Amino acid sequence: MNNIEIFDVQFPARSESVFDKIVLTGWYDGITGAIASQTRSEVAFRIDIVAWGPSEWQRIFALSPFDLQSFDSLVALLAPDATETWPKRDPEWPSGTPEDKTLNAKIDTVLNTAGRPTHVLASNARFKTIDQVKGLDEASLSLLPQKFDAYPFSEDFDYWRRYLGVEIQKLPWHS
Repeated sequence: MNNIEIFDVQFPARSESVFDKIVLTGWYDGITGAIASQTRSEVAFRIDIVAWGPSEWQRIFALSPFDLQSFDSLVALLAPDATETWPKRDPEWPSGTPEDKTLNAKIDTVLNTAGRPTHVLASNARFKTIDQVKGLDEASLSLLPQKFDAYPFSEDFDYWRRYLGVEIQKLPWHS
């Protein structure tokens, strides 16, 4: 997979012009995780937070590819009776009951089918605008954790910002 074939848009770009469908999987004052599909390239990604800027507004995410069937399976598990509202969905995650624990295990099984990250992207906390996407080289890939847990693992925001070639953003309410 390379940037030209998969990410054929001019950055910065609205997230909906990069991904056709986005399902939020984590939130902490903004997106910390998601899954997204790009049907024109027949690819889906697990999106995990890597780092955030000083204000937590600008965020860096790792993209790990997985197949569209897994994406569709996860969407069906999360909201089997819901009317599809695309391009973004924020489903209610199961919690508490024994049935919910079983469902969470099924969701984790699907999420864990994603491969190692192939790209990183810079976005705002609400994932409305993607500032840049870049393929990972071996040195940068080695800086990522083996497993993500919905919070930034790295205080290396400046490294990732430079790697992607993006400037530090001002908060929207400071503009």
